[in-house]
Amino acid sequence: MMRYLKWFHNKCALTTVPDHNLIDRLEKSGVERLAYLGRGADTRLFDPKKRSQKLRASWGADENTPVAIYVGRAAAEKKIPLALESWQQARETCPELKMIVVGDGPVLKKLERKWPEAQFAGMRFDEDLAAHYASADIFVFGSESETFGNVVIEALASGLAVVTCDYAAGHQFIVHGENGYLSPLGDEEAFRQLVSEVVSTHLNLKTV
Repeated sequence: MMRYLKWFHNKCALTTVPDHNLIDRLEKSGVERLAYLGRGADTRLFDPKKRSQKLRASWGADENTPVAIYVGRAAAEKKIPLALESWQQARETCPELKMIVVGDGPVLKKLERKWPEAQFAGMRFDEDLAAHYASADIFVFGSESETFGNVVIEALASGLAVVTCDYAAGHQFIVHGENGYLSPLGDEEAFRQLVSEVVSTHLNLKTV
């Protein structure tokens, strides 16, 4: 596959890449003429003001109930079980913590069967998606397969305390302990522990 990708991209005048680390990886694989192209979130759409008490009530959450959320494709490479395991572990000290999963994909039915106490909202778009983000409190995203990870900056723009890996968008945009929380890449136990710590002691952190 890499041989084909290198052949294809090296016939292009330019290939734009959203992450400097990915540029390094592609250059080492022989891909030529790479340039960094930054990304951002639509802050008119993704905004803390989109928080909906009506939506939270449909989740069984009042204004004081903590809510964790995952947004993204329901695919094996997204490591959604890690997010759900982290939620379960955090519930040991915060049993009222809710978990919302937004997205669809090939492993959705399997996830629904294994974690019946989580709430699966399916695909959401535009204002509805923005309301789902803003109506939660903590964004839990353990994927390590992103070329960038738009959902991370959408969650930041929505005012959530974001827990993700020190990688891609998280590495670019989050200063650990200031506007979010970063877990070492590849350390699942550290990720689960970090989610528990954020829920129990740091959940009041909000992004600007």
